[in-house]
Amino acid sequence: MPDRKARIFVRKDTGERKEFFPDSYAVDNTTQLDSARDIKVVNCYRSRDGDRIDRMPNGTFEDKYRTVWLPEQP
Repeated sequence: MPDRKARIFVRKDTGERKEFFPDSYAVDNTTQLDSARDIKVVNCYRSRDGDRIDRMPNGTFEDKYRTVWLPEQP
């Protein structure tokens, strides 16, 4: 992942710091009855160990357990 700029995020409840890289994944909501594909691309951040955090509509970042991660301020 050397071509993408990493960001440091801090876990709100424990203070753990972790480096995340920009990434994305696709969600396919197509059923057998659909006449066209329904695919949405979601932008997220992913760490080297595979953890993923998604940007929520309110601007925060959360992992799959709804743990809040905050971007570290420079």
